[in-house]
Amino acid sequence: MTITQDELNEGGRTAFLATKATFLDAMAQLCDAAGADLKALSYALSLDARIGPMDIDHDAYDTADYHAFMAQLEAGGIPAGPLDFFRLMDHTATA
Repeated sequence: MTITQDELNEGGRTAFLATKATFLDAMAQLCDAAGADLKALSYALSLDARIGPMDIDHDAYDTADYHAFMAQLEAGGIPAGPLDFFRLMDHTATA
């Protein structure tokens, strides 16, 4: 694999934020279906130190950076499993 530690650090942060945003998108749909408050859920989740703050602002990461990281991984020969996971977390992708 041809990716540096610094590139993994930066891309990993972006990918983690994308994962959180995708999770919050799914939870927002559940909250809508259940008549629950996403802000209240976000606050309740943030009380767990293992989770930390849950920013419901979906612009918390740069989608261009995320897509660039994914392209770099594809070009660098990353194993299919992690790459498939990152594709699933790309809530900006169209079907």
